[in-house]
Amino acid sequence: MGKDSVKVELRAPTQADVDLLIANIRHDDKQELDASHGDYQKAIQLSYEKSKYKWAIYAGGEFVCLFGMHPLGLLSDTALIWMLGTDQIEKNKGAFIRHSQEYIKAMLSVSPVLTNWCDVRNKKTVRWLKLMGFTFFEAEPYGVKGYPFYRFELRG
Repeated sequence: MGKDSVKVELRAPTQADVDLLIANIRHDDKQELDASHGDYQKAIQLSYEKSKYKWAIYAGGEFVCLFGMHPLGLLSDTALIWMLGTDQIEKNKGAFIRHSQEYIKAMLSVSPVLTNWCDVRNKKTVRWLKLMGFTFFEAEPYGVKGYPFYRFELRG
């Protein structure tokens, strides 16, 4: 079986998944959270707890990432989205990209505007978001450290 045909599972995440992410987070995602929130572990826990919609992805039985979204308000058509991963993303790149398109389409059916901020240093995430069709705005200081971040957005 090729890497692109690996079995991908979408699950409701548990605290054990959060703990797996904290222990195995990609360097660039950790760096981004430290720049935006100051403490990547607290930021992961907060994202998990605040998100109305959230999922864990496993590929070939291995934990790959957590992602989620939460509407900006009760009557808002905009949701903040996030995805934080492990190095398993690279090992399952084809399946990850293919399934990402499905998941983003499903999120757009709930909230027609998806947005958030991304550290300009997080090149792999920037590349993935652009591949998924997100529009990027000019970088500006963001987060507790004031590093340059892009705001990104996708409209359904």
